[in-house]
Amino acid sequence: MERSMVLIDACGIILTFFFGVNFGGHTIPLAASTPQQPPELPKIIVGSPQAGEDWPTGTSQSIRWAKNFSTTQGLLSDAKVKVELVGEAGSQELLLDDGRADATPELDNKIIVLRLTPPSYPATLEAIRILVPTIQGQSDRERTIKLYYVADEQGRGSPPDVAQFPQPPPTATVRSTGSFMDIPIRNGPSLRSGDFYIGYEIEAPAGGFTYPIDRSNTQRRSFIADSGGDKFTEAEFPDPNQPGGRFRGNLMVRARVNVSATRIPLSPIEGVDNTGEFCWRVKLGEGQEPMTGSERRSAKVRVSAVLNGEEVASGTSDQFTISRALQTLTVASPSSGEIWRHKEERLIKWTSERMIGDVRIELLHFIDFDNIPDEVFCLFDGEDVSKGGRLWEVGPYTPGFYKIKISSSLDSRIFDESDLFVILERLGVTANAETTWEDWAPFAPATGEVESSSLPCTSCRGASNQTAQSSSIQVVTPNGGEVFLPGDRVKITWGSQGVQGNVRIVLYDLSKNVSNPEVINLFEQSNTGSADWITPFRLSDALKIGILSVQNPNVADVSDGVFAIGIPGQGRIRILMPSGGEEFQIGSETHIMWVSEGNDVGATVRVDISFDGGISWQRLCFPSIPNCRGITNNGDFRWGIDFPNMSLPQNNVKLRIVSETKPWISDVTSCSFRIIAPVPPDPNAPKCPEPRR
Repeated sequence: MERSMVLIDACGIILTFFFGVNFGGHTIPLAASTPQQPPELPKIIVGSPQAGEDWPTGTSQSIRWAKNFSTTQGLLSDAKVKVELVGEAGSQELLLDDGRADATPELDNKIIVLRLTPPSYPATLEAIRILVPTIQGQSDRERTIKLYYVADEQGRGSPPDVAQFPQPPPTATVRSTGSFMDIPIRNGPSLRSGDFYIGYEIEAPAGGFTYPIDRSNTQRRSFIADSGGDKFTEAEFPDPNQPGGRFRGNLMVRARVNVSATRIPLSPIEGVDNTGEFCWRVKLGEGQEPMTGSERRSAKVRVSAVLNGEEVASGTSDQFTISRALQTLTVASPSSGEIWRHKEERLIKWTSERMIGDVRIELLHFIDFDNIPDEVFCLFDGEDVSKGGRLWEVGPYTPGFYKIKISSSLDSRIFDESDLFVILERLGVTANAETTWEDWAPFAPATGEVESSSLPCTSCRGASNQTAQSSSIQVVTPNGGEVFLPGDRVKITWGSQGVQGNVRIVLYDLSKNVSNPEVINLFEQSNTGSADWITPFRLSDALKIGILSVQNPNVADVSDGVFAIGIPGQGRIRILMPSGGEEFQIGSETHIMWVSEGNDVGATVRVDISFDGGISWQRLCFPSIPNCRGITNNGDFRWGIDFPNMSLPQNNVKLRIVSETKPWISDVTSCSFRIIAPVPPDPNAPKCPEPRR
């Protein structure tokens, strides 16, 4: 089912804001503005991410900036660089549906609410958006419904009692049906953590009104109560396709919330060296709504230089989008609040997308009131990811709070953890048969933020830093690995020091002669650090951009690696694994995985490898394929990592997958990975039983 892009409605203007995700770092409110503005800092050119780019969660992406910027003081070589995700204060729409009702049950005297989690805190409820379907031929307008909304800062996962919602419930008149209607909430509740619960009640007789229910989202966050009742339960609805059957889904109700301005650190708090590049593992933080379908969340990146604790230069990227992960693991069972007892046989369940190989299943024990496991037990290793489940007889673990963690054996950074559940002794020993989750919940560890998954950039070259007085130009983007189509609007970005007057921008085509490339003059312009370029109809897989000072052509730079221009609609390759940041031991085995779209990619592809971060490439040959021919374009290849007599470690390794018939169709790992010497096994690592085959 096609999903619409998530947009934000602020002051009547359709916008997307940068704070749409919390990436597990610390959320830092921006200081309130003052009438006296500080002096403008020297600008850092941030070339990546660029406008229109989409970064899926779970992928490693390279944030790039020009490292030869000027500073207000000191030597550039002494500067540390901080990388942050920035967000502005404003409104955002919270939703779980895809815009289309899968069922419209007609229910009398029922209250239905939906749990929605803000992307950041504090958050204030501004409006409820409802969609009221109608029964054909019946009167529908000018009907009154009762609104229910409450803020639950404890994040318990289920709504409080009906009596804790505003009483008596405020009412609203339905003046339109078939589309979402905004109902402003004056002095709405605020959250510093946790969830909003929003919904409504249709009074009997319901004739003319129905509840729109969405079934596309795998999360089930709707709850139902009787009018005049006390408790909410998980909502189930009559199944129109199965007489007497019932199904679970989500009420199609949305919320508009106002969130504060934020800066979310991606780099370590002390900053990183000014290498011009930082590799970030894109990730949603604790408590964020997982993205579904074609949903996008907008973001910007801010890069700042710090000397002696003072910010001396800064720059911000274009606005880009973040989308759902290409590869996912999701723990489906155990779920929040369940009690599992010793000697019981329980089913650990998970779902996955675009995953191969095996998974590792671990039990995490939480004793202290934080989000860090105090004990880790390995339950199973080598379980086939495609099975989606594993029976487990609960062992004699200390009664308390636990989570199940499931991770990919190929990339341990692809993982998921269950909600907190409780393990108790079996009935008839010392356990109380009447014990429920509510008895244990007050003692549960606090659910803190997941630690930021930012990674030091392994593809950064140790080029010397220049002082502010040096004359230099540095191409930031395109810098190699990009694939464009004719007619694309591409932003060329560069940094400079001591360059007066205009710069000249040229295109080099190395596809026919690497040592004597064809030179195409593009244009001349002022030295602003960026220029928009419409790509020509020139099919090539070996292009570079050059930027030269007009006054002194010896001050120049070219792209480190080559990029490509292809043909629209001819196909696409996207590398899934390795994505960057991994460490592979020499002599080990891993999988190269990719997605191929379009028949023009061809039946075979070649794999290239670079040991210098994408500056130079060589064909990767495999012993299992004679004469160094290409590999079958089936999206998966088992790679035995064997490079005799190679010095280790290799810190700047990248892979490129290229169509053998149309070499301009290709993709490159965004960040580098490492190849290291064999490492002895950790004797203190949790031991797993032998896998069941």
